[in-house]
Amino acid sequence: MGLNLNFAVVVFVGTSVVSIAMGTNIWPWGGIGTGSWCPCAATGKDADPSARTIVVGGTDNWNYGVNYTDWLIKNGPFYIGDTLVFSYTTHHSVYLMKDWGSFINCSMEGSILIGSTTAGAGAGFKVTLEPAPFWQPYLFVCGEKNGIHCSAGQMKFPVWPLPRFRKQ
Repeated sequence: MGLNLNFAVVVFVGTSVVSIAMGTNIWPWGGIGTGSWCPCAATGKDADPSARTIVVGGTDNWNYGVNYTDWLIKNGPFYIGDTLVFSYTTHHSVYLMKDWGSFINCSMEGSILIGSTTAGAGAGFKVTLEPAPFWQPYLFVCGEKNGIHCSAGQMKFPVWPLPRFRKQ
């Protein structure tokens, strides 16, 4: 009982601190009530000059058989304002998964298509990492063949973008 109360207090204080900090100007992105979670490219005054543009999979691009765990370790950490570029052939797509269970099991039900099989052609398409409600991770997977590329080829990776503090 005491442990559960202590845990609840820690969670409450932690979320309160984050909520208060999000409402101040020390964060490089908006604050409370600045809009919905949208993986849209930041432009103009909202663009962060220290943000990186990272090609998913590096020189292998978004492709079957790439070790995305290794790629994440070599390219992380990722920050709010960084842009991921998905470049791929027509045999792939990009989905955002709704939760960790769907991500782990490659269950496509309820997932959101953000890159069709043609979106990755040429220079590919970009996803700018924005703050998500309740600091949720981005859970990217290839949804082709009803998720078989996700489950058999491990074409999936999570990104939990970290806040980038402004220099005053």
